[in-house]
Amino acid sequence: MNQTLGRTILTSFTVFIVVVVMYAVGGEGIHGFAFAMLIGTISGAYSTVYIASPALIWFMGTGKSSTTKPSAA
Repeated sequence: MNQTLGRTILTSFTVFIVVVVMYAVGGEGIHGFAFAMLIGTISGAYSTVYIASPALIWFMGTGKSSTTKPSAA
């Protein structure tokens, strides 16, 4: 999970830098597309790091041990 989050953050950062450059250097026709890509990159990274990761941990049940207590026989 840590490797996946690391790759996600690095990929999002790389895409963000490239799209910022496209927005700054590109012409009038590319500004709308680059702005939409910026918003999508930010929301996608946020969704992955702060929503999907905790949900995955919750679904897998790794938060607390789900083993039963031994009987006192």
